[in-house]
Amino acid sequence: MEIGLTFTSSLTVGEENTALAMGDGDLKVLATPVMVALMENAVMKAVAPALEEGSTTVGSMINTSHLRPSGLGEKVEATARLVKIEGRELVFLLYPLIVRELWANGST
Repeated sequence: MEIGLTFTSSLTVGEENTALAMGDGDLKVLATPVMVALMENAVMKAVAPALEEGSTTVGSMINTSHLRPSGLGEKVEATARLVKIEGRELVFLLYPLIVRELWANGST
């Protein structure tokens, strides 16, 4: 495994992944738990090709801020880049975007 591994996960905000549908808010905007899941998906897929067969990753910490709402129909992306390896611990920078506009930030 090497520093710099990167992957981008994306989705289009639909009724099923809004705060209203997830029960963590009253609006039809992307739910924060869905945002976090998208970021974790990018992390997992960034390193998956470098893992031994049958191995996977487990998220243990994420530090993030939701900077603006993402409405229905908006495409959101989360790019994860591996920046540090400390034994079994992997540290990533996350770049979540709404159609190329920063919509959140995070690190693991």
